[in-house]
Amino acid sequence: VRGTTLHLSRLTLVAILIYILFIGYAGYDYVEQRETVEDAEAVDAIVLNSTVVENTAGRGIDYDARVKYRYRYGGTKYTGDDVFPGSITPSYDTEEEALSVVEGYDEGETVTAYVDPDRPGGAFLERRATNAPLAMAGAGAVVALVVLLHAAGAQKPGRGNELVPVEAAGPDRYSTIAG
Repeated sequence: VRGTTLHLSRLTLVAILIYILFIGYAGYDYVEQRETVEDAEAVDAIVLNSTVVENTAGRGIDYDARVKYRYRYGGTKYTGDDVFPGSITPSYDTEEEALSVVEGYDEGETVTAYVDPDRPGGAFLERRATNAPLAMAGAGAVVALVVLLHAAGAQKPGRGNELVPVEAAGPDRYSTIAG
């Protein structure tokens, strides 16, 4: 690393900061999932419908499992649609994988939902944390690393640099990562 020049434009800095925030949020969501699962209380819920939705927003085609249900907690009626806790939910590569998630949630059936007493409006059906936030954090880390590696080293190697004898070259103070 010593002797490597780091060229950080404002855009590069902003991109790295965005990815660091993205990684932080994904980590936060994973921890919140784990805590929510531990604190959740079981309630009865009635399935209103369950579907698999094709999602073409990202690269390629993904499938999302969706289940809509109604439940009562603390004397108040709620409607939920989260299968898993947390705001970052998994997508599936195949329709069959998504169908296997909604498989047991037939319309009109009574199922168990789990409610965090601190957020009674945010119930979920599967009492387990997913790895979706960790996958998103990993993807964000890879992209941030690529951006950082792009900033390291000469931006146009071999162009505009004249070779000079070692004796004539002075120290490049503060122009490297290590100073």
